[in-house]
Amino acid sequence: MSDAVRTIAERVRTRVLRDGVDLAGAGDLAARYAHEEVRRYSERALTGTHAALADELGTTHEVVAELTGYGALQPFFDDETVEEIWINGPARVLSS
Repeated sequence: MSDAVRTIAERVRTRVLRDGVDLAGAGDLAARYAHEEVRRYSERALTGTHAALADELGTTHEVVAELTGYGALQPFFDDETVEEIWINGPARVLSS
């Protein structure tokens, strides 16, 4: 997970706690919160506060996966062509 995703996910968690909502039962609320925080992050990047994001949509998906899914493994679960996931270490995942 990149520093940007970690920072944005933490901001979303803080907002969720502050607002007192349950992301599991709120449908697309996690995606909306993530999208809003990604936009804020990108706006700060324009002022030089953060490094710019290469892919806002991809970052939004990563944040949502981190908050409501299986983090870095979520894309493998979402891919219908993946039949097996092998975790061979903390930084090595293979799929077939």
